[in-house]
Amino acid sequence: MHYGGREFSVPQLLSEAILPRAPGCYAIQVRNWWGEMEPVHFGASHNLHEELMVDGSVGFVQWLAVDGSHRGVYVSYVPDAEDDHDKRHLEGVRLNRHYFPHRTHSEEEHLAHHRIHRARRHPA
Repeated sequence: MHYGGREFSVPQLLSEAILPRAPGCYAIQVRNWWGEMEPVHFGASHNLHEELMVDGSVGFVQWLAVDGSHRGVYVSYVPDAEDDHDKRHLEGVRLNRHYFPHRTHSEEEHLAHHRIHRARRHPA
């Protein structure tokens, strides 16, 4: 898979993926009605396995709502230990902006802005 000049791994079903415990960038994809992979989100992590397999991404529920997700949600990745976390994050932002120019903000910005804020409980 080629996205933004980078070579990503072969797509794996997110529910069955075996991801490295290494830093890198990832692409979340679904199959369109032609059967071709279509990206729906790009991200970066200091540990791909923990981010997507153990902790689970905050965008997972949104990915399930995307057209084509009934055919499966897939992940491809590119390990990137050479860049620091900020550079990897900026690469994820660059890819999202390039492939989704109609989006006015990132998924992380959206969730931070639209999250349900609950009142803190104070001990009596």
